[in-house]
This record gives sequence, C-alpha cells and structure tokens, in this order.
Amino acid sequence: MTERPSGQDQTTKRASLYDSVGSVVLALFLAVLVWVVASYEADPPKTDVFSGIPVEIRGKAPTLRIMNQTTWWLEVEIRAPDSSWQELAAVSFEAYVDLAGLGEGSSMVPVRVTCPGDPAVTFLGQNPTEVSITLEQIISRTLRIAPTVVDSESIPLGFVAGSPTVSPSSVVISGPRSVAERAEKATVEISLGGARENVEAMLVPTIKDAADATITGLAVTPPQVRARIQIERQLGYRDVTVRAATVNSPPSGYWVSSITVEPPTVTVYGRPQVIEAMPGLLDTNPIDIEGVVETLVKRVPLALPEGVSVYSEDISGQTVNVRIEITPLLGGQTIRRPVEYQGLRTGYQVAVSPEAADVILSGPLPKLQELDPEDVRVVLDLLGLREGTFKLEPTVLIPEDSMLEVETIQPEAIEVTIELLSTEETPEATREAEATPTVEATSTPSETATPTPTQDPERGK
Repeated sequence: MTERPSGQDQTTKRASLYDSVGSVVLALFLAVLVWVVASYEADPPKTDVFSGIPVEIRGKAPTLRIMNQTTWWLEVEIRAPDSSWQELAAVSFEAYVDLAGLGEGSSMVPVRVTCPGDPAVTFLGQNPTEVSITLEQIISRTLRIAPTVVDSESIPLGFVAGSPTVSPSSVVISGPRSVAERAEKATVEISLGGARENVEAMLVPTIKDAADATITGLAVTPPQVRARIQIERQLGYRDVTVRAATVNSPPSGYWVSSITVEPPTVTVYGRPQVIEAMPGLLDTNPIDIEGVVETLVKRVPLALPEGVSVYSEDISGQTVNVRIEITPLLGGQTIRRPVEYQGLRTGYQVAVSPEAADVILSGPLPKLQELDPEDVRVVLDLLGLREGTFKLEPTVLIPEDSMLEVETIQPEAIEVTIELLSTEETPEATREAEATPTVEATSTPSETATPTPTQDPERGK
C-alpha cells in the first residue's frame, strides 16, 4: 500500500473546505435574493417628492445673530416601500443647518435631512442643498437719555415748566454690531398737555442714529423710564373758578335748569398780595333773568377786584360766555270733553255711551294754564259704518303749537249704536254724506280743567 504525502492531504482538505463554504455562501445569497424578490413583490418601493419641510437652525452661539435669517423650506425626493407612504408627512422629516463653530461673516452651510421614524426611507435628492448665512456678533452699549418736550407752548398762562428729568438717566442697548454701532442717542418725548401741576409718566425710549432716524432691532434695558417735569405757578398769577351770578327769577311756571360758563376757569394776575388774598371762586357781573322764558346766552364781564386782570392775549378774555337754560315746569291736566262724531251716513242716527270722555294732558305748566278747554276735541270716525253697535277708539285733537301731549283718554273705547231713520236711502245722499262728513256733538256735560304741576317750582332756585 502506497502512502500519500502529508502535504498533499492538507491541500485536499483545504479544497474540500472551500467547496463547502462556497456552497453555503451561494445558498445564503440565493435565499436573500429570493427574500428580496418576494418582499419587493409584496411591498414594492415608491419614489415621490415631499415639500414644505421647515429647516431648523442648530448650534448657533448665543453671542451671534443671523442677519439674513428667513424661513427656509426644503424639498426632498425619496424612495420608500409602498407601506411607508401611508405614514409619511412633512413632519416625519427633520431638516436643519448646523452652525456650530461658525463665527462672524457669511458662509454656505449644508442642509441636512433625516427621517427618524422610518429607516427604510432613501433620500435621492433635495433642494436646497445649502443656504447662505451671515452671522454678526452681538454687542452692548450704554446711551444717555435725552428728554424733549413736544408741546411746551401748551402750558397755561401764569405757569412755568422746569427742565425735564428721567430716571434712570441712561439705557443699555444690545444687538448686532452693525446695528448697535449706528446708535447715537436715546430719546423720550414728554407732553405737557396744558398741565397746571407736575407731569410724570412712564415712557419707552426711542433709539436714533446721527441723522435722527429711528433704529429698530435692538434690545433696550430698561424698556421704560420715568420722566418728570415740575410745573410751578408764577407769583402774581392764580387760577380761579368762574361762577355766573344771577339776580331775580323767571316767571311763574319756569325754572333755571342749568347754568354753564365757558371757560369755567381763568388765570388772573396782579399784585402778589392781592392775588394770594383772593378766594378760589370769581363771580361774573350780575345777570338779570327776570321775565326770561327761554335759553339765555351772553358774554358777561367778570367781577374782578381792583388791580386784578384776566391773563389773556386779547380783550375777549376779560369776559366769559354764560348759557342759562330756562325750562318750563311740567304739569298734568284732566279735561272732560263731549264726544263728537263725523262721517255719519245720511238717513242714520247715532247714540254714544258715554257722552263725554276725560282727556289727561301733560306738558309745560304755563301752556296748560293757557289752554282753552274748547280747543280740546274728542272725535269718533263713523265713515263707512252702517246699522249696529260698535266699540270705537276716539281721537283727541289739540292745537299743534300747544307743546302738550295726550297721556291717556278715559274710557279708551266708546260704544256707538247706529240706527236707520228711514227705509229708503238714495245713492246720491249716501255719496254726499261720504264726501262731506258731518261733525256733531252730543250734549255737553260739565267740563273740568284742573292743572296739576308735577315739579316743584323751588327746584330752579
């Protein structure tokens, strides 16, 4: 028996091992291929585009500001299994630019995008792939506040305004270097608004450049400051309230319902000792309202002490405009009047019940006192009515210029009975009756007219 060399045996064994491994790899590859083909057929991939994905900013240093920042939107083309598309939306993607390590200046920064919730998504393309970003260092500066008064001429005569002050006297601004370095001053505008006492307000400072143009985009600390202006009255000047002085009274039945003075306050000046001794109230010269029954408007001089004048730019300032409202007292009056009727057809007769009605009137008491009961009529309209009994609402007629109102009438309805006088009625007579309504009155009972004032005449005093 011939023996094989040992080296030949090892070579044979190695070849056999390689054949076995190759078979296994081939089998595994075929299995994977079969699985891929089966999966592809069961859940085939789909390619499409997603847009409207917001791009986030990450990694920016807090001491830097993006000067050209806008909202960037990303569009991506992806491939994913058909089953994944049912869950995908724009919010499924994360798009961002990483600014870590970037300093001042302009740079093109790549836009990165991922789909954390679905690893099966494959990105085929995107737009944009990068964006331009300009960064600037944020700096801080201190500016003194310059207060200004916008309406110094509005201060009343006899008063002086001190210099405006602000607290704190300066503010700290912070923002991008190119913006902050343009700032030259901080200002606040104070309005006096005709004040007669100290003015104090919380105001927002405005940052301006050398050309006095307003600068925005800066943080201001504190955001508000307290501004104050002291208002003082000059010696020999004083503000006093004006009162209209009246004498006598309106006629009976009228009262003074209101008095207004314009202006209600005036500034007077004179010798300091006289001004200081004056009361805070100044009367006008007496205004006689005897016999006045309507609104009275007139300019009236002031009853000024000797050596005292009204501080005014023209002579009209030495007088005030007074308006006195004279109003009639209101009252009520009940008048009993016979019931009249009109429009009765020819050949008919009528009976009314009751034959008189009470009319309650209201209005100015003088008008009620002047009213003649004969001027009040209670009328029923019978036009078009034939035989029968009816309930009719009467109409009250009063003079148009009486300034009176009908409050009510009692009774509210009058019973009317219409009967035929004869069995024959000619059309001509009927037409004549309809064309020319008659007005007749029932027998007149006793009339009552008692005016009753509803307002105390002493109210106007």
